[in-house]
Amino acid sequence: MADERHLIKFVCVIITSLVILSMCISLVGIPVILIATGYQNLHNCPAEPLLPIHFIVAAFIFCLNLPTLYKLCFLGLDHYRPSSTERIFCWIAFMWFVTGCALVYTISTPDYFDKYSEKFCNKYVYEGSVLLILSIWAAISMWIFRKIFQEFFFHANFSRLDCQVNFKNYT
Repeated sequence: MADERHLIKFVCVIITSLVILSMCISLVGIPVILIATGYQNLHNCPAEPLLPIHFIVAAFIFCLNLPTLYKLCFLGLDHYRPSSTERIFCWIAFMWFVTGCALVYTISTPDYFDKYSEKFCNKYVYEGSVLLILSIWAAISMWIFRKIFQEFFFHANFSRLDCQVNFKNYT
């Protein structure tokens, strides 16, 4: 019984460490990639000219929300209540995400090869936009799954590297 607890605690620490490592890498890499791609391709998507601008603005909105994301990830929703300014930044990010979905999905099949076509869009801009939208959906899904998993199976606080298994319900 004690070995199972140690194993579960070890798995929780490994999962938490991997999540924190991937978050740190993405916090630095995502805005830089978005700004560089958007700036280099400002005029390379006549099918939807706002997609490169969407990249640049999304990077700045992401950077504005970094303090809030940091506090939410490491303190959790139970111990942290965002200020009104942070809530406004989160609403701006949400609205920009919805705008990005509308921009990306208005171009159903861009033309990657004919630069003089009205449906032309640089492959990196369009596929990067789709990847950005899908990664946000994936992050939202993982957060929801984590909350469901945490609520039903563990009394765990992954943000503090503290995993307590609730064995009372299983014995």
